[in-house]
Amino acid sequence: MANQDLDGIFGSTLTDMVAGIGKSVAQAAEQLNLEQLNALKTYPQELREMGIPPVFYHMQDVDVELKVVMEMSSTTEEGQRGRIAAYFFGPKLTQTDTIETSSASTMRMRFAPGPVSESGGGGDG
Repeated sequence: MANQDLDGIFGSTLTDMVAGIGKSVAQAAEQLNLEQLNALKTYPQELREMGIPPVFYHMQDVDVELKVVMEMSSTTEEGQRGRIAAYFFGPKLTQTDTIETSSASTMRMRFAPGPVSESGGGGDG
């Protein structure tokens, strides 16, 4: 994975991630419907005559779990020599500060199908 890919991931907001997941679910449902319509065109007449109707599937519910984990660590080191020791290159006094923090969040979403208006307009009238 290139650094640019990582920049895109870390530059995303949680809102962008949820919107992207919703868009993916909608696209998958649309693709499923289109593929089934195409399959209907080639459904064997023999099966219809035998009383075996085509079967259609839809996504009844789509459960998604989005887990975000962030970890950050910062270390600073400050070194100095005592005045006398500096002349003789003596022992160095070192102070190290380390800060570590982490957080995790889990979001569960359920996408469920809903009715579409008779006009077929997805909200545009």
